[in-house]
Formats: sequence, C-alpha cells, structure tokens
Amino acid sequence: MSYRSPSELIGGRIYDSEGLEYGFICGFDLEDEPLIKACIEFPGEVEYPDVEALKQMIADMGYEVTEEMGLEELVLIARREKLRIPYKKAPKRIVLVKGLVKPEEVFLADVVYRKRIYEDVRTPVIILDNPREARYRGLNIPYGEVSPVKPSRIYGKLVVDLDEGILGWVKTIVFGRRSIGLRLDTRFSRSGRINYDDFINRLKTVEPGTYEKITRWFSFEGLIDVSWYGDLRRGLEEAGALDKALQILNESVELEPYYIEYRDIEWSKITRINDIVLTRIKG
Repeated sequence: MSYRSPSELIGGRIYDSEGLEYGFICGFDLEDEPLIKACIEFPGEVEYPDVEALKQMIADMGYEVTEEMGLEELVLIARREKLRIPYKKAPKRIVLVKGLVKPEEVFLADVVYRKRIYEDVRTPVIILDNPREARYRGLNIPYGEVSPVKPSRIYGKLVVDLDEGILGWVKTIVFGRRSIGLRLDTRFSRSGRINYDDFINRLKTVEPGTYEKITRWFSFEGLIDVSWYGDLRRGLEEAGALDKALQILNESVELEPYYIEYRDIEWSKITRINDIVLTRIKG
C-alpha cells in the first residue's frame, strides 16, 4: 500500500468504483476527522445547480439544511423527494463543493509525473471503494462496459489498476493469440526534484510581486522533492501569477527518466470502461 501527501494529491481527480469522475480534490480537513474535500467546476455561460434555491426547496420540506451541506447531499435528497433540481447560468467559472470523502472510502491514491510546459506536470488520482458518482447521477449499478468498444471511445483514457495504481494512457488496440488488448503510453515518472533556486531566481525577474509572496510562504533552498510541486503550483494560483510563472516552475522540474515507453495489457483484465479504464491485472 502506498500513501500520498496532500501536496501530491491537491487538484487531482477523484473517481468512483465504476470509473466515473466524482470531482477534483480542492482541499483537506486535517484538524478534526481527516477528510478530503471534493469540488466540481462549471465554466462560464453554462447552467449549474442553483444551490441556494435547492437548499430552500429542501428546507421547505422540513429538512434541516446547514451551510456545510455539499451539492451531492442536496441532489440526493432532491432526487429521493422527486424534486426538480433548479439551475441557473454561470456568469463566470463556478466551483462548488460537491462533498467530503472519508479516508475509509479511498481504495487507492496515486500520482505520476510527466514533463509539461503549461499544464500541471502531475496526474494525481483517488479511486473510491464505492459507486458514489453513479449514485449521484442516478445510474444503474454496475455501470459501464468491459466488452470491446469502438477504439475512438477509449483512446487517450487514463488506465488505473486497482492493485498497481496508474498504468498509463490508452495508445491503441493490439492483437494477440485469439484476443485483443490495450497498448498504453507509459512515458511518465514517479519521482523527481524541483530546482527551487532556479525557479525562484527566474520568477523574481519576471513577476517580482509573485516572487515576494512565494518567498514569504515558502522557505525552500536548492533541490527539493517533486512532491512539493502541488503546494508551489497552488501558491502561484493564490498569488494570481500569470502563465509565465507556471512555465518557469515546470521548467524547473527534473524528473527521473522512464525506461519503458509502452505496456500491453490483456482486455480480459479490464474491469470497467467509463471516464477512465479500471483494470485488475493480478485478479
């Protein structure tokens, strides 16, 4: 069993046991009972659930409604009471707290790193041990496919094994004796470091205001473990940094080299195909 720190996981995606995306990791409560906060994002000009109106509808039916209630709990109550969920259009990007995840719900937590310039170099994931998103969507359980599907529906999907963790991304279908399988792109690393001195010195010349905030929040020196990337990236976001600052951070990441560029797995090892592909190679 492997463990991951909040810095490694923050911003990562949470998937339920059916391989459906539940939300992204937007925070942690480490004061009392350890909890993982899951959020869901709606871009501007799209409809999203009107949380305040939904709370009022539920309160009118006699339920005790609190500020801490997340979107998931409200939606499940509304569905149980056969209420129509109200929506409104988002004038800009909206982030809502969907729910809280208890540690005992986490079946697997993993993170890998890929060299990128403008995007997050991490791919952190949590897999739940229950069909939480399927229940939220009101789907029949089990949900999803395991039989061969159109290649266009599976290319590029993240593949996570329930024992090994992240395996890679679907590259293509492969053929073997009386069977087919998946070839995965495995060009990723599990360890590395950040040249903090290089990052902070370059940041000072490009965004001195952001530099002042980052050096006030962090006191690193020299080479630091890549597991701190999540905290530094979030620091840049909270400082209102421009894309150039993220580029500088990414260019300061030095990942351990990978030695295998692809891996083939048998189709029979796939347990579910949904937003991601779940496998059980040892099973």
